[in-house]
Amino acid sequence: MGFYDYIRLIRFKYHITFIPVIIGALAFSTEFSYALIKSLFLLYIAFNIFLYGGLYTFNDILDFKKDSEHSLKKKRPLPSGRINLKPAKIFSIIFVLLGLTMAFFYFGMEIVYVFLTFIILNIIYSTIAKHIAYVDIFFNGITHLLRLLMGILLVTPNLENKIYLLLIAYYCLAVGVIFAMRIMEKDIKGWEARKVLKNYTPRIILTFEIFFFIIILLLTFLSYPTYFYLYMLIGIAYLFIMLGINLSSKVRHALVMLMMRNEN
Repeated sequence: MGFYDYIRLIRFKYHITFIPVIIGALAFSTEFSYALIKSLFLLYIAFNIFLYGGLYTFNDILDFKKDSEHSLKKKRPLPSGRINLKPAKIFSIIFVLLGLTMAFFYFGMEIVYVFLTFIILNIIYSTIAKHIAYVDIFFNGITHLLRLLMGILLVTPNLENKIYLLLIAYYCLAVGVIFAMRIMEKDIKGWEARKVLKNYTPRIILTFEIFFFIIILLLTFLSYPTYFYLYMLIGIAYLFIMLGINLSSKVRHALVMLMMRNEN
């Protein structure tokens, strides 16, 4: 057991998911300033390091037995035995509380409510939703939606009605990407340990991918010209990712390799 193993519980390699928070804040901020950079940095500490560091550890505790039987995940700090369950539980609770406390003192109750929503969703996902095909994807997509919303709330507490259509479009992007990842997960050795993956087939995945792209186009039309450049970014990102995964073996192989690294 060492300091590095506790650092691994925070999973810095997943912190790329903070990008939607930054995009939401920059897209809706009236100016780019030192105050905005400071707020984003403090939010990153509170959210990604403290709150999600605790939630990731909570997930590892719940998956301890299953991860111990996985060819790659068994190398993680908990299933490998380098960190015992009791100190991991204490670590998880302390980090979640630190995240909530920091959110309260620096950002106020709106961000605290978002943090609490993340906690509730994470508990439901980790205990129930992740074991149910398709439900797991739609639940996971909500957390990505909330990241963009959190960035917007950081600079714009009063939301316009059309922002909600934009959030739905982003949700479609997130869910579409997660659907594509489910197929790639089957390229990784030991995927059978996650039984829910057996329910995902290429044909069903492709159907959902097309469906969500149509929804993005429809929302772009309904909202035009409001936030048009943001809808364009969402649509282009969706096409780029989907075409890359489905038509380019090199892109797919690179993403699979990245996913394998994240399993360790």
